[in-house]
Amino acid sequence: MCLVGRKSDVSLLSNFDVRKRSAANTKPPQHTLIHAKDTTRMNFRIKGLASAQFEHLFGLSDDNLKAFNAKRYIAGSKPGFPCRLTLEDADPGETLLLAPYRHQTSRTAYASEGPIFIREHHARPAEYINEIPEQIRSRLISLRAYDGDGMMIDADVVDGTLVQPLIKRFLTDERTSYLHAHFARRGCYAALIERA
Repeated sequence: MCLVGRKSDVSLLSNFDVRKRSAANTKPPQHTLIHAKDTTRMNFRIKGLASAQFEHLFGLSDDNLKAFNAKRYIAGSKPGFPCRLTLEDADPGETLLLAPYRHQTSRTAYASEGPIFIREHHARPAEYINEIPEQIRSRLISLRAYDGDGMMIDADVVDGTLVQPLIKRFLTDERTSYLHAHFARRGCYAALIERA
């Protein structure tokens, strides 16, 4: 503890008084309080895509799908065909489309698109609050944080079972506007994550 004052003032404080004052002041430093509050109470939402943006592909012939750089698949195993609408792996026998999706639309060097699987029917987009869907939890995840201009400001790769603390850590950064989760092995976009 640093005491500032006249020598006579300092000499009036015994060691007992200093210990007593230190014990009474149990409030942690402000930065510790903010960090603890943000990481334990940070609410987040993981969202699936809306099927409406893909409905023009539903029911097309295989030849017509080629014009959209898309292809139809029949799920042969589970897991293996992760739908980005419902954020669930399709059951064997279900029909999905593999289609390009522009997940990062910012006018920056990080603008990007890539392949995603979607179930070939209208589906309500998934929404998970403070919960990690099994589709993400069961895979190696690349998590990327972007600011409001769409510039990547942080990124890391973790096992899906460990992604929740990383989500909270990235979202405590005030510069972070949103997160993208990608399946790390193939690099495909998985889901949007934002503050709830």
